[in-house]
Amino acid sequence: MSLANFVIVSYPRTASTFLTLKLRSCSQLICYSELFHESEDAFIRSFYDDGFKLVKDTWLGKKELNLAKLFRLRNKDFRKFLELVLCSPAIPVGFKIFPGQNDKAMQYLIKDKRLKKIFLIREDMVRNFVSHKIAVKTGQWGRAPGQKADLQGVEVGVKEFLIYAGSKLDSLKALENQCNTDGQETLRLTCEGITADFPVDDIGEFLGVDLGDIQQEVALQKQNPFSLKEMVTNYEELMTALEGTPWKRSLTGEA
Repeated sequence: MSLANFVIVSYPRTASTFLTLKLRSCSQLICYSELFHESEDAFIRSFYDDGFKLVKDTWLGKKELNLAKLFRLRNKDFRKFLELVLCSPAIPVGFKIFPGQNDKAMQYLIKDKRLKKIFLIREDMVRNFVSHKIAVKTGQWGRAPGQKADLQGVEVGVKEFLIYAGSKLDSLKALENQCNTDGQETLRLTCEGITADFPVDDIGEFLGVDLGDIQQEVALQKQNPFSLKEMVTNYEELMTALEGTPWKRSLTGEA
């Protein structure tokens, strides 16, 4: 495969941060996080370096842009922003984006055949939804190394869950189909797959790089290492309501 810049298309609670951190640990590419997050603080964290700067050529000479200026440029002209961020002649550059963060930027990226597309999903959408609800409830979207996991209980509305799961999976599938219809190669990964046995060879071949020096361990811990029965306050009710659906297996542990 030829070397190329890339974008990771996913949705929250899919181990997408784990994926970006793993790829970032390799010397043969650059990987950022959510460059189209609406929050400036989250945007800054996406570069994994508070002092990150880029140099832009202007008719007055070279101009240095810090993260605050890059955030403003992104909001004003995302195309110019992407040209700057993805400008590395030696190694591939990538980042992640979620549907709904910037629809115009998403379509621009999906249609750009120069960019390779990695689609990351989570097969266990019940756990994804529960993790999402807990994060919204607590305001905590991650767990730092050494931080004790805090068991939280949430009630899961069946209709709410089905709408959530359908919207996340359908959005990614539509974008993936758009790429495939356009003749673009894509790589599909799952949360379960990358956390059980990280596919170094598959990703390396797809991006055209040697990921041999990738770190085996990254400083990221599972935020909710508890069973669904412990976290879902209406667990038995949910089991009954999801009878006959693909999601029942998440609750029974058969998957």
